[in-house]
Amino acid sequence: MALAKTRAQPGNPAIAGIAIAIAGAGLFSLKPILIKLAYAEGVDSTTLMALRMAFSLPIYLAIGAHALLQGTASGSSQGEALRRLWPRVALLGILGYYGASYLDLWGLTLVTAQFERLILFTYPTLVVVLARIVYGERLTRHALVALLLSYAGVAAVFGHDLRDLGPAVLSGTALVLGACLCFAGYVLFSKPLIDRLGSRLFTCLALSVASLAILLHYVIVHGVDLPQVSPTVLWLVLLIAVVATVLPSLLIGEAIHRIGPGPTSIVGSIGPVITSLLAVIVLDEAFSWAHVIGLGLVIGGVLYLSRGMAVRGS
Repeated sequence: MALAKTRAQPGNPAIAGIAIAIAGAGLFSLKPILIKLAYAEGVDSTTLMALRMAFSLPIYLAIGAHALLQGTASGSSQGEALRRLWPRVALLGILGYYGASYLDLWGLTLVTAQFERLILFTYPTLVVVLARIVYGERLTRHALVALLLSYAGVAAVFGHDLRDLGPAVLSGTALVLGACLCFAGYVLFSKPLIDRLGSRLFTCLALSVASLAILLHYVIVHGVDLPQVSPTVLWLVLLIAVVATVLPSLLIGEAIHRIGPGPTSIVGSIGPVITSLLAVIVLDEAFSWAHVIGLGLVIGGVLYLSRGMAVRGS
């Protein structure tokens, strides 16, 4: 996967792209903490997912409409491109934010916030594997070593949590890995569409379709009755929707546009660290040597992958 250079140069837009990617990853890292706090209030995953997207949908629609009108006023061909590309954008939105969100929130009922974030952070390695399967791109030595390191780290934390939390961790791990695979597919296939539509319009359309799919899921499971939840849950969902969903999704979309999917997935190394710190402080989760080793191996694997990408992009 040929990637653009990200070497620091005066006026190099890659620097801004890296900063945007880090900000997006940092805000996304808050999500499992807020979700765990909401679960402690007794809300189920389907209701939480629906409330999250109900808060998010009007924001996405407003920003997307503004982006489309702005593009039309400037004489761009966004409108024509949107008419041709919207089915692909819709499918990616369902894959990356309905499929991934559903599996992730379900998995979070069974695994710790730290382990969930650690698994999701391995998605750059899955992007490389998918690129090999779909596009026939060669798996480099860096990619293979990164895969081994990353999943050795996941295995270290998995063994610890399986011993302490029981067999439910098996199901939770499978669900979060499924979410990871969905999001890796979203990242891999979104780049050409973002280049054609712009990051804001693409992200808002993809997330709007995903929001509608999630709301339909809620109606099928719970009917049309509004969920009865506490004010605390509503505040937590508002934070999840705006701070940990809308803002980071827009930031990640812009980062992919500026520096590409590979570097965007790589510079988010800060995410699992933030989640681990908050999980220990806020949720009182355990942090053992297994977590130190697992975190180190996963981050090391992803950074080693980035080194190989940088060499190929130079």
